[in-house]
Amino acid sequence: MDCLSTPMDVSATSAELVLVTLDQQKERGFTGSVSHRRTWQRVASPYVSVQHLALPMRLTGMAARRNRDALTLCFLTCAALAACGSVSRSTSPLTSQVGGSGPPASAAPWCTPADLTVSTLPISPQTGEHGLVLAFRDHLAPCVVQGRPSIRLLDHNGSTVRLAITTTNTYVKAIPARAVRLTPGRRAYVLVAKYRCDTGDAQIATAAEIRLPQSRWTMTADVGSVDLARCRGPRHRPGQTIAVSPFVTSTRQFEVTRPG
Repeated sequence: MDCLSTPMDVSATSAELVLVTLDQQKERGFTGSVSHRRTWQRVASPYVSVQHLALPMRLTGMAARRNRDALTLCFLTCAALAACGSVSRSTSPLTSQVGGSGPPASAAPWCTPADLTVSTLPISPQTGEHGLVLAFRDHLAPCVVQGRPSIRLLDHNGSTVRLAITTTNTYVKAIPARAVRLTPGRRAYVLVAKYRCDTGDAQIATAAEIRLPQSRWTMTADVGSVDLARCRGPRHRPGQTIAVSPFVTSTRQFEVTRPG
């Protein structure tokens, strides 16, 4: 960017520097016309241009050189201050760049897979229910999770188990997606549940690829201990969908009981 031809918001400091230079001219006997003074004062306007710094023709010899040096230094200082001010105003926190989608005020940053470890917890299933709880444990630093993770079930070959993902079903109730603040050692929980396959399993999931709501990176959990399978038969059958809850702070919010 050409600082000599681009509009800039010159700071008050730069204006003061120009006025000091004008005072120096008066002390040294400058008798230029009013038009000359106005031309010099225009340096503090929104446009900084070399032509505004032209020296009066009536100054010659050593005086002209001294004044030229002073004005050159003033110009460079003004340009530097304006450029710095422009950069600082154009730089904004991440939360403003994404339209306010950052964590709540005064909270920790969003959790990433580097902050968390994931494990599975068994449940006491209701009639026909196949499911488990994903437990996300913070092991690094305070962070925040909110919403539902994206989950892709994989079979033993790494192929996607194509189940329709829903937010609620018979086993996963509607739960508000509130922010959960984690600190090292604390956990957040997600319930994943579906109806059994009455017509038999067509494809069984052995792993879950998980992406946190505010992260593009994934983490993997072993889900082979539970029969999360795509069923044989039409895709509209109850066992062809699986529900994923939002993050919560306690498994009691799922109204399920861990065995033992």
